[in-house]
Amino acid sequence: MSIAVLLDLDNIKPKLADIERICQTHHEKHGQLVVRRAFSNTPSVLTAYGGAFREFGYGFELTPGLTPVPQEVDRIIEERTEEITGNADYQISMIAVVSNDNGYASLFGRLKRKGIETLVIGDRIGNRLREVADYVEPLKEVMRPTYVGIDLGTTNTVMALANVNLMTKQWTAAAVAVSIRDEQGSLVTNDIIPSAVRFNGQTEAEVGGYVKAQAYAFRDQTILAWKHDMGRSIDGKQFAYDLTSGKVFPEEAAAKVLAFCRDKLIQKYGSVQGAVITHPTSYESDAIEATRSAGGMARGGSCIAPRTSSCFI
Repeated sequence: MSIAVLLDLDNIKPKLADIERICQTHHEKHGQLVVRRAFSNTPSVLTAYGGAFREFGYGFELTPGLTPVPQEVDRIIEERTEEITGNADYQISMIAVVSNDNGYASLFGRLKRKGIETLVIGDRIGNRLREVADYVEPLKEVMRPTYVGIDLGTTNTVMALANVNLMTKQWTAAAVAVSIRDEQGSLVTNDIIPSAVRFNGQTEAEVGGYVKAQAYAFRDQTILAWKHDMGRSIDGKQFAYDLTSGKVFPEEAAAKVLAFCRDKLIQKYGSVQGAVITHPTSYESDAIEATRSAGGMARGGSCIAPRTSSCFI
């Protein structure tokens, strides 16, 4: 006998350690938790959970299609449940589904007719699902969806933090103020980050109001409007600036600004799960790819999105 757990991460995002603890309480009757699967319509889940999937041994499945369809995850979970319970090697005696969705009640009914017990885990479990499940385990805490957006601007860069109230489904967003040095070099708190970058060496760079203010004096080290040159080529060769430190590509300057943003977010919030970087809808594919490359250089795990749409990872 053994247990399988399937997570509907479009419906609820639990802490995986809590799921392990709950399933362990059913160990004596149903054996070990041997199958762990997680499902979602959105790639952002991978960033949110980081290495936790690997730590606990979860298989993650991103449901097909570019447009999120809530019912798609339900369908995939039902299909995978049939496959798992039909595999004699697993000897599944209990299926646990992590979701509040009443739509799984019919699946639980079919499993019960097969002699397989069911467990539902959630924080606001639907009444119909509660009635049909053999076991109901409430979650006291779930992961709170938080998204950081970065408007990587020509003159200034701004970060915004978006949160969703899980009860009301209402979104709120506000600019993120961080500590930064102003035109005089004094440390201030501001939500506007000048996009100017000064390269002191091949890898060392500075960002701040004073960098922009001193651009003329340090013109052999400073890049101001690098955004206009993202993805630009001359005679088939990637455009680069000739600075004292050597050749610097526009996306390297962008990466320094993004790395500055990342470091400030870590200082403020302790960790960064992911970010969305906006770009003009008029951007050519080369400029979009250059922006994506900058995100990779900054090690931000970033996703690129035009200003008129959204994309979370």
